[in-house]
Amino acid sequence: MRSITVILFASSLLAGCAATGPTFTEHLAASNAIPPSSARLVVFRTRDSDQYSARSAVIRIDGNSLGSCDYAGFSVFDVKPGKYLLNVDMRGAIGTCDLPVEVTAGKDYYLEIKPRTEHFVSGVIGGLVGTALESSGRQCGGAFSVESVPRDIALPRLTNLRMTK
Repeated sequence: MRSITVILFASSLLAGCAATGPTFTEHLAASNAIPPSSARLVVFRTRDSDQYSARSAVIRIDGNSLGSCDYAGFSVFDVKPGKYLLNVDMRGAIGTCDLPVEVTAGKDYYLEIKPRTEHFVSGVIGGLVGTALESSGRQCGGAFSVESVPRDIALPRLTNLRMTK
């Protein structure tokens, strides 16, 4: 009985960490067009891996906080056109993944966040020292990776994801 209680409690904690806003399809139906002087970044995480599912990915652009992205979720940010360094990390974890991006006004860009297995394994084996060594000197270290994804690949993956609130 005790093990069932622990399993149910853990499941409720994990379920509570997934994005809970409108689905991407609902968001598209209700959203405005991209402002002519902005570019739109759509950042998302699928359910492909449960690793770090209880934690949000923190998103920064040139070191300034944009927001976060929950497990099975997406976030949308309108930014001015230009060249940026997009950073993704996890609070309390060592390392960050940096992705240089150049965005053009009136266009949308899709960026997928995935958990990094190397970070997890190095933490299991070596703790904080292991994760520090694993992420040291890397352009993409830390708990998450981020990569640009073509629109035609991103849209089907986004359909049932929910907006991070």
